[in-house]
Amino acid sequence: MIDTTESFLDNNQRIKLKEILTKICLNYQIEIIEQTKKQETQKNNIDIYNKFISSKEIEGCSTRTLNYYKDNITKMLDTVNLSISEITTEILRNYLADYKSNSNAGMVTIDNIRSTLSSFFAWLENKDYTVKSPVRRIHKVKATKKVKKL
Repeated sequence: MIDTTESFLDNNQRIKLKEILTKICLNYQIEIIEQTKKQETQKNNIDIYNKFISSKEIEGCSTRTLNYYKDNITKMLDTVNLSISEITTEILRNYLADYKSNSNAGMVTIDNIRSTLSSFFAWLENKDYTVKSPVRRIHKVKATKKVKKL
């Protein structure tokens, strides 16, 4: 490019043009790479998620249970927007806390979601998609129980 601009640009103008074009090209290149990586991550997550749902169907889970799994796992994956292998305990804790505060869900609901995620990540661990389930260190959520007087 520098050779073709010699006749109408001075040296300082050519240097500035090169800087501008380099900056533009680098930004464009990074954008393509990030978009491709994001698409690959989503495709990989969907493939793994579909295998999990299929395995639960084969195990005989009810349609209602399968839909509960689908809803909760899909929401979590869409919200954290990371590869399954990158999801940590802290990310899941934050997800559950945000879910609770944004939806005004009760403690029983939050524990049901935790349980669903625990089942999903335990399956991932069993199938060697993850080394260790990040849900292991998230303990059962304690909910207040009403005691009936006799």
